[in-house]
Amino acid sequence: NFITNGENFQFADDSASKFAHKNPYNLIQIVNENLENIRKYCYNNHLFLNESKCKVMILNNKGNFDFNGAFKIGSETLEIVTEYKYLGFLIDDKLMFKSQVNLINNKILACNSILNRTSYFFNKQTMILIYKSLIVPYIIYYKSVLLKVSKSLKNKLQNTLYHTEAILNN
Repeated sequence: NFITNGENFQFADDSASKFAHKNPYNLIQIVNENLENIRKYCYNNHLFLNESKCKVMILNNKGNFDFNGAFKIGSETLEIVTEYKYLGFLIDDKLMFKSQVNLINNKILACNSILNRTSYFFNKQTMILIYKSLIVPYIIYYKSVLLKVSKSLKNKLQNTLYHTEAILNN
């Protein structure tokens, strides 16, 4: 294992690492040592590491420490982001998932538009099949996030789904 003092998460060709330390200077050292281990591992095993796609997200920076320019892979300084898409999930540095819920809501609104336009041509059974094909997968895939979001975000999504229900029942 090339990660020390942290955790590595991999799925197919995507990888993410998690590190934590109370002292920001120690955190920088730990992360940079591990980034160098990752770089060496990839080089030694003839794997391509696209440094320009590598990002850093700070999840808890209570002291407002300035981490800009602190993390590097080789000579490449890594960008610090407040939001990142990993395996289809938009993760933000506050773990509020507002952008994720807005994305899901917009996709359901687009599906509602399709349902509304096709409701004149299809029977209810076909409309429910379209609903199960276009909308239900979003709810199932993102349910772990949807269970944890704020009440206002849940309400926003619920209102959109009430509109879906109204379309299906017309």
